[in-house]
Amino acid sequence: MMPVVSTLAVVVVLAVAATITAFVFSASRRAGLPPRDARAAAIRTAALLGGWLALLSVASLAGGLRDFEARPPRMFFVLGGAVAIFTLASRTRAFGRVLDAMPRSWPVALQGMRVPIELGLWALCGAGRLPAHLTFEGRNFDVLVGLSAPVVAWGLARRNVSDRSLLAWNVLSLGLLANVVGMAITTMPGPLHLAWPGPSNTIVAEWPFVWLPGFLVPVALFGHVTSLRQIARARARRTQASAPTQVAEPSHVDRDGPGHDATSPVR
Repeated sequence: MMPVVSTLAVVVVLAVAATITAFVFSASRRAGLPPRDARAAAIRTAALLGGWLALLSVASLAGGLRDFEARPPRMFFVLGGAVAIFTLASRTRAFGRVLDAMPRSWPVALQGMRVPIELGLWALCGAGRLPAHLTFEGRNFDVLVGLSAPVVAWGLARRNVSDRSLLAWNVLSLGLLANVVGMAITTMPGPLHLAWPGPSNTIVAEWPFVWLPGFLVPVALFGHVTSLRQIARARARRTQASAPTQVAEPSHVDRDGPGHDATSPVR
């Protein structure tokens, strides 16, 4: 069972990284960048993601993440490091151009990755490596996001989903993500551990499962943030387009009284 789940984890991570790279290339072309510049942007994205995944692999295989009693917990650096990388990358001007050119359905469709992730967690529970409350048989309802993502993305592509509906879906999905992340953190050994039933959540320190908190969870978070930013930027553009244009008053009109021409001779 474990070799199968490990293979599934590697396949999902590589597929998500490849999809993000393809999104960057396609959105760069849609933004008007020449093929050479779009390929360069995709290569930089792939190098950044590949470097981070390699760093996580080295740290986990060397056993550097298994000390759950460390202060602060080392797994926080795994999650926080990935979030910091995505945050810094999203603040660049190049990302802003890509964001405006990217169809709104793409970040939503990416959330479909949560279905195989949840199946993997369920299999790990069956192998005795995770407690049941971290699966859809327990208190983890994150699979609903993965199941609904293709439907919402399809509706966005057909322009059948409003901004309000998309906003609500993102907020609810973020709530479900926060729910499972909070349970996962408090199921790990260490200062935040709670008395959950079942085995402790130590598998996240092992390869390739370290990629779950170090890559897949931040990607899910970043996907929702990207979608919310698209909503905000679209609203800002509509507001700017509908704002009335102020017409300048002719300079020759005398403001002291109606009908008085400042250029007319004084009598």
